[in-house]
Amino acid sequence: LGPSTRHTVYEAEVVATALGVELLRREARCTQVASIALDNTSAIRASVLRSPAPGHYLTDIFHTAVRELKVQRPNLRLTLRWVPGHSDILGNEAADEAAKEAARGRSS
Repeated sequence: LGPSTRHTVYEAEVVATALGVELLRREARCTQVASIALDNTSAIRASVLRSPAPGHYLTDIFHTAVRELKVQRPNLRLTLRWVPGHSDILGNEAADEAAKEAARGRSS
């Protein structure tokens, strides 16, 4: 996304959610049920927005990614679920650290 002086945590979470959908699209074994875990309730609530709101262009990207995934896998049930941040949930700490590294410009 770029430096944190130009973007918000909310924007990063919505973009990460769209990227998660893209990863699911590339994962051939995922055909029935998938879940994306987020520790940002605003990003989860925004996933159902269809009207203009702050950052709606990002939710448009998310909706497009979901539509493309559903065309490819019409029987897939996708759920966004909340997880408490920094609470030793498998993968959550690694995801937080990767996001911090990306924010520092040390990864993509």
